[in-house]
Amino acid sequence: GVFLVNDDGLQHLTDISSLGKDAVSPTNGQLYIFEKKSTHSFDKFLRGIFAKTKTKVFVADSWVYETIFDNVLDSIPKIADIKLIYGQKRGTFDSRVARFKKEYSKFVSKKYSDLHDRFLIIDDTGYILGPSIKDAASNSPALVVGLGKKDSVVLAKFFQGLWTKAK
Repeated sequence: GVFLVNDDGLQHLTDISSLGKDAVSPTNGQLYIFEKKSTHSFDKFLRGIFAKTKTKVFVADSWVYETIFDNVLDSIPKIADIKLIYGQKRGTFDSRVARFKKEYSKFVSKKYSDLHDRFLIIDDTGYILGPSIKDAASNSPALVVGLGKKDSVVLAKFFQGLWTKAK
């Protein structure tokens, strides 16, 4: 067979490359690095993992903007439960929530003012995000750490605890 990599593919491989052999292990998950100005690749990565959702997506992001719906959340299958916790919102976020919920009926969002860190749980896999989704890899490099099973369970329980406190 033939394996062909174009310029976009090379950029994507560069963006998701790890920091070496010791940075990635099956028990600790995986490290993904997106260089400065790789916003498109970061969004594409999130869209890819969101698109594979079977049952649920939990998102915790301290700063949300209306672009989150078109940039990444609309790649989640409509049958999935989607829960979004945010700390601060900007732009026309509220009106976009209303529009998004018309098509994604299992979407719910809540505010938790003390939220600082950013993370995702997709089905049974957790991811820790360095930056907020809205401007990830725009002005500085961005890191995503995929967690192993044990840490993903702990992160999901943490999310549920925040969810009960959020309004």
